[in-house]
Amino acid sequence: MISKYAATAFGNCVCIADPSFVAMYLRQRVSPDGPSFKNARKSEGLPLRKAYTPETAAADVEKTLHVLGGRWKLIILFHLFGGKQQRYSELERLIPGISPKMLAQQLRQLEGDGLVARKLYPQVPPKVEYRLTDWGQALCPALDAVLQWAEQKPEAGAPCEEAGS
Repeated sequence: MISKYAATAFGNCVCIADPSFVAMYLRQRVSPDGPSFKNARKSEGLPLRKAYTPETAAADVEKTLHVLGGRWKLIILFHLFGGKQQRYSELERLIPGISPKMLAQQLRQLEGDGLVARKLYPQVPPKVEYRLTDWGQALCPALDAVLQWAEQKPEAGAPCEEAGS
C-alpha cells in the first residue's frame, strides 16, 4: 500500500518508506546532539537493532551479499525501485543481454528471498507483474549509500589516507 508510505528521494533513487522512519532518519542526520539511534528507535516504536560482533557482522553481510549476488539481481532491483511494477516482457526489454531463462531464475530467487512480489493475472495470454516488496524497497537508501561510497574512491596513484587520521 503506497498510500501509507512517503516517497523520499535518496540520491539516485526514490525510496518509499514508512514516514516515521524517514522522520527519525532525517532527525538523526540533521541533529548531531539528538538522541542515540537506539533510543530514537525505541521512542518511535521501532524494534531495536541486533548487537553485532565482528564475526556475526561479517556472517550477516556475507548472507546479504549472497541474496544480492549475481550479475542481474541489482539491475532488476534498480528497474523496480520507486514503486514501479514491470511486466516480465518489459524487464526483458529493459535489460539487454539477459536470457529469458536467467531473468526467470533471478526473479524466482528475488521472490523467494522476499525482495520481489509477483502478481499473476488469470487471463490468456498470462500477464505477470513484478514489484518490490516493502523490504525490497528499503534497500534503496543502502544501495544509494554504496554508490556514494564508490564515488569517493581516490584516483589511481593518489595518496591514500589511513583510516582514523
